[in-house]
Amino acid sequence: MYYLAYGSNMNREWMAQLCPTVQMIGKGNLPNYHLVFKGQDNGVYATIEKYAGEYVPFILWKINKGDEIALDAYEDYPKLYKKEHLTVSVDNQLYDAMVYMMNERPFGVPNDAYYNMIQTAYCMYDLDTLLLEKALHHSSQHIEKGE
Repeated sequence: MYYLAYGSNMNREWMAQLCPTVQMIGKGNLPNYHLVFKGQDNGVYATIEKYAGEYVPFILWKINKGDEIALDAYEDYPKLYKKEHLTVSVDNQLYDAMVYMMNERPFGVPNDAYYNMIQTAYCMYDLDTLLLEKALHHSSQHIEKGE
């Protein structure tokens, strides 16, 4: 099974702890989506939403059933996140990948430790950190509007 990670689970060190048998397939960009931060009092986390003309960098992992069970617990599935399947391209090869997308929650600002874990992954894989900053700014603007 393949798993598309776009947030904290892009971080190789974290994934090695959470899912010890995980194997990285590669990185890619998910077109027509954007990264946002949403949540509630118990925490604000990354999610992706459809958005024409933008893209979200991701890491594609190969996982087994035990890894999926660990991810389900970490992602608070099905309460906080739902599962979707997307076809994605990595190194010109198509994969059917499972991805967690947050159930409807208000916009928010993540804590520094969580944001920094994602930022570390962006730097680790030489991804455009401006996209991450844009996601934080976008979410902050929605908070100011009361959304």
